[in-house]
Amino acid sequence: MDKMISEPETSGGVRAPSFLLADEDRKWTAALSELLSGRGFLVEVANDGFTALELAKNTFDAVLLGSFVSKVESDTIIRCLRDREKPLEARIFLLSSDPHCINPYITSMSDAVIAKAPPGDTFSLVVKAWERCVNEGAIPSGEGLLVCREGWEPRADSKKVEALKRRLSCVYGALPGMVFEIDNSGKVVYANDKALETLRRRISGVIGLQINECLELPEESRLDRALNSARLNPAFPPLEFPFELRGRIYKVLITALPVMEDAHDIILTMTDATERYIARRDFLRSNLELEQLFQGSGGAICVIDNDCVITRVNENFVELIGYPRQEMIGAKCFNIFPGPDCDTGLCSIDMARKGKVAKNREVVRKNYRKDDVVCLLTTSPLHHSDGKFAGIIKDFRDITDRKKEIALAEAKSVSEHLSHAFSGIRHEIGNQVNSSKMAINVLRNNLASFDEATVKEYLERALGELSRAENLFRSLKSFGTFEVTRPKKGNLRSFLTDFGQTLKEECKSKDIAFTLGMEEEVKSCNFDSRGLTQVLSNLYSNSLGALAKREAPRIELKATAGKDEVIITFSDNGGGVCGIEEKNLFKPFFSTKTGVPGLGLAISRKLMASMNGTIDLISSEGEGVTVRLKLPRE
Repeated sequence: MDKMISEPETSGGVRAPSFLLADEDRKWTAALSELLSGRGFLVEVANDGFTALELAKNTFDAVLLGSFVSKVESDTIIRCLRDREKPLEARIFLLSSDPHCINPYITSMSDAVIAKAPPGDTFSLVVKAWERCVNEGAIPSGEGLLVCREGWEPRADSKKVEALKRRLSCVYGALPGMVFEIDNSGKVVYANDKALETLRRRISGVIGLQINECLELPEESRLDRALNSARLNPAFPPLEFPFELRGRIYKVLITALPVMEDAHDIILTMTDATERYIARRDFLRSNLELEQLFQGSGGAICVIDNDCVITRVNENFVELIGYPRQEMIGAKCFNIFPGPDCDTGLCSIDMARKGKVAKNREVVRKNYRKDDVVCLLTTSPLHHSDGKFAGIIKDFRDITDRKKEIALAEAKSVSEHLSHAFSGIRHEIGNQVNSSKMAINVLRNNLASFDEATVKEYLERALGELSRAENLFRSLKSFGTFEVTRPKKGNLRSFLTDFGQTLKEECKSKDIAFTLGMEEEVKSCNFDSRGLTQVLSNLYSNSLGALAKREAPRIELKATAGKDEVIITFSDNGGGVCGIEEKNLFKPFFSTKTGVPGLGLAISRKLMASMNGTIDLISSEGEGVTVRLKLPRE
């Protein structure tokens, strides 16, 4: 094969050298084919790239490839020939009108680059290139062998065309996705390296295939329909859409590329956008979930930016305020839902900027009718990705109707309590007054006949009843003593330690065991020292009566810390109370003991309420009483 080909040898069974001649210039290829055939060479001619690739499956000594071949570019044909599983052993000579403008990568894959000339001159240059290849060995590297006829000058137009082709090839190669050029018949005429890598194919296994066969697509796929529309319509506009292929999502871009006045190719770009589409899908799904939560929330929610501008509201907020949604979006919040705290230090935006948020804070706002709306307000700050303050989310819970119901219930309760109190006062004072009146009347009517001892007895009886009335009035005075308390944050541990020491001494004098216990977390809370002293003193007074004649009497005072409150437990091991009595213990003038006004627990409940605390009692008859006091930590 490496012998000289200037004259073929046909004697002795030696096969004449064979040529594959490929170029779109039919007249030139016919003339060169006739010249070669006349000299005894075997020649096959291809005027398009697909035919050349099909014929190249046979064995040839040399391939003469023109730089312009229809349907498939000559550089792609060379890549296919060199990149086959069974590489082509023939010499590849690239014929170009301007050899200096051919891509160096393609030049390095050919045996020689020959200046395209008339058939006779071309044959002489091929013989010269063949001889140089034989003498210099295998396929040269770098720029390859350049063989030009004397007096040859490059054509300016071919130089521009080749430069444009090189730039286009570089652009296709630099794109991140797969790039295919498809002719009007649907065959692939170009594929970049990314496409070959993704499909795991050689260039020779892609060029000439139908694009559906190349991508293993069904004929009725969305991509197939789009490509058919592009092939049938020369003025087809660029089309972009997502497409799933082999478990990945690609962004597809289809563009018509004019080739001649009456023909065009299709450039198909497929960029792997799986992660982006998954992120977008998750983002849209999250937005949908947030929107459902936003609209399905039981509260009236609005989003306000750093400039107090409303940017978003849910349906509950529209219903609460009464303004149309379009009027609220973009408006200042203090113009839409004003309140007395808007121009004060309690403004939600100002508080959020300082890192403070509201949690079920009772506020009053005015709706579109200028009616007062009482709400529980909870706020949450919003921040940009860089951590800067962006605004807040306001969640309003309308409690206007609830407040009215509570006010009515409280008025009813007050009325009932007043009725009960007046009834108790009337009963207690009436009994004492009647008893005193009766004793004095008897004494007046029998003063002359009674001896001194009897007179003294009746006077003592009258004075006793008056003393009971005096104690009653003193209790009523005590009930109003702590009408106003001033709770503030104080050291509860120190207070209980001091009170416990005093109580311990009192219990010791009465042979009552006393214990004081406090958790380490109990330190401070909001309370009024005078009010809490009165409450604990009332509980101690009640326990003294319950522990009378009790074996091993015991009183225990404990304090534990909760999340938002401190719990003080006061318990004894007295006789306890039954269920019926327990329901009435906090009513004024109710008492289980005779001669007692029954105001101690009523006063204690009033004092605890004034300190934003609560009091409840747990008891079983014969098992003592446990009273729990709860005070807020903040």
